[in-house]
Amino acid sequence: MVDLDPQVGGPTDAATEKCLEVSSGPPGQTTQQESSCPPPTRGFPSSGCGHTFVDCAKATGTWFHAGNLSSLTYSQNDSDGGSPKCLHANPAAGVGGFYGGPKAAITAVGSCTSGNSTSFTFTDAGELVAGTGACLVARRLYGVQLWSKQLPGKKVAVLAVNIAQDGQKFSLPLDDVPGVSCGGPTGCAVRDVWARKDLSPQRKLVPLTLRVHQSAFLVLTSSTQV
Repeated sequence: MVDLDPQVGGPTDAATEKCLEVSSGPPGQTTQQESSCPPPTRGFPSSGCGHTFVDCAKATGTWFHAGNLSSLTYSQNDSDGGSPKCLHANPAAGVGGFYGGPKAAITAVGSCTSGNSTSFTFTDAGELVAGTGACLVARRLYGVQLWSKQLPGKKVAVLAVNIAQDGQKFSLPLDDVPGVSCGGPTGCAVRDVWARKDLSPQRKLVPLTLRVHQSAFLVLTSSTQV
């Protein structure tokens, strides 16, 4: 199943009903410019920004499923008289994405042409299936890039970069860092390179707070042999 990313929200946000929006995503990660989306990483080989989910009360338009054409058309609530637009589900590609790397499957709104990318079916299981056979799913929006490099002596250098235009407070899962093992009784030793000090040893998560475009540079030392 190919992930066609409407991004934030989705079925996991049961407390508030969400609607698919067509405007740009949060600052720094717009739906209009692919270069503003995170690049592929070792753990997530394809990346991209699709449309976002918002509280339905804040949605700026209305979707209509034309069953006879299988298209999903969109019209703004404050209609300017323009023609409705249709949702496109573009499949992933091996090249053409961020810096020439893999291009993720992505949603877009454009002209209402016939074809697999603009044909959608709602299944009895509640799935939205494109004409290509791929299901649309929601993923939470990225905020921090993770880069790592193996060092001698059971050490791994980790660089976490906040690429968004908003501050980020989160816990970095150590399971996401290749080449490091922190499951031992003492956890991993954590060195903050920028602050030039040792942090508390950690087994699962490293709490981080990053300002806009700030980075954290850490060196992790495995508690067990990897």
